[in-house]
Amino acid sequence: MKTLVGQRGLSSIGWLCVLGIAAFCLTCFFKLGPVYLDDYFVDGALLSLSKRPGVKTMTPQEIKSTINKEFTINNVRGTPTKSVVVKKTPKKILVTIEYEERIKLFFNVDVVLSFSHMLDTTKPELCCKFVQQ
Repeated sequence: MKTLVGQRGLSSIGWLCVLGIAAFCLTCFFKLGPVYLDDYFVDGALLSLSKRPGVKTMTPQEIKSTINKEFTINNVRGTPTKSVVVKKTPKKILVTIEYEERIKLFFNVDVVLSFSHMLDTTKPELCCKFVQQ
């Protein structure tokens, strides 16, 4: 049978370590979570554009306008809205959204997140996955 001394639980130093790890995880979640949520909405905007019936006949300005409307609805602001590039050729339309976000985590520690999305109208089933040309 164990004695009561071995069954007391965590010491104060143990609790301090647990609280420190929890605080670090919550800080990461609250600082990085919104950026990943914005990226999810960027992905959704391209996906909805790929399912649009007349996307092959749209001009680059109309495509940018449609994507910006999706961004406005989902409250996406900042870098993703400025990094939409539309290239139109006679056979296809290529929409790329490539951007980086730099987030100050704490003190002098920064996190750089890079995102790449692409829509090729000749291969709409590969929407939102960046494929090197």
